[in-house]
Amino acid sequence: MRKRPRLHRRALVGGAVAALSAWSPAHGQLSDPSAASLGLGFASVAGARGFAALSANPAALGAPDAPAFTLAILPVRLGQGLEPVDLGDLARYGGKRVSGAVRESWLERVADAGSQVGSGSAQVALVAVSRGNLAAQVGVHAWADAALSPDAVELLLFGNAGRTGEPGDFVLAGSRMDGFALTTLTVGGGWPVSEWKGGTVSLGGSLALHVGNAVLLARDNGSSLTGDPIEYDVRFPVLEVSAGTGPFDAGRGVGVDVGALWSREGLGFGLTLRNLVNTFH
Repeated sequence: MRKRPRLHRRALVGGAVAALSAWSPAHGQLSDPSAASLGLGFASVAGARGFAALSANPAALGAPDAPAFTLAILPVRLGQGLEPVDLGDLARYGGKRVSGAVRESWLERVADAGSQVGSGSAQVALVAVSRGNLAAQVGVHAWADAALSPDAVELLLFGNAGRTGEPGDFVLAGSRMDGFALTTLTVGGGWPVSEWKGGTVSLGGSLALHVGNAVLLARDNGSSLTGDPIEYDVRFPVLEVSAGTGPFDAGRGVGVDVGALWSREGLGFGLTLRNLVNTFH
């Protein structure tokens, strides 16, 4: 049995990721289920081992200090974003009344930014496993992003009386919402190929099958609320995408990553080429 790695002794010297197809989260890149990678801010191209190597750098599956067997079941990674009024602003007034002056300052920040934007994501590795030079992972990734126009934020903060206390007219155009969910099955491997400068050079690759489970797109197309007389007109079309092959199949494709790693005791340099091939859409 090969010696298990001691992550705290490994110095990560360099590490590069070349995103050959850099677009949006919809590319469905495999999530990294490793707590150690989370602690490093996912800068683990040279340091990931075991099942974590499959998403960070598959060549690390062939490193001399790669563990013989690793397993993770249902690790969850959550993310969120909110701006220009962020969660820190909201937390300061948790359970308290927000004064008109504070709400006014928030609305000015939104107006300067053009919109209030929020996003959230969840990545769940149903199972991730490595044995020897091979690894596999099944995961689910969901992501959503929404934006509210300044008039929509004004309605939320002040009601239909608005900032002045008198019923006004509001135009909600510019508000939107996007979201998707997908499932990914990935297999990969890495092997040592040569010795160089006192260390081991390993090469590896992974093949992923992505299945889009759902896609949701929504855009405000000129919804409005008038103050006198009080009338509203809601125009918020929602588009749901389906490939027509099943209730949870909104598109599919494959992706290929390749990686290289040079490592010796305490040192490592890695390179990963993500989406060298990517047919997912």
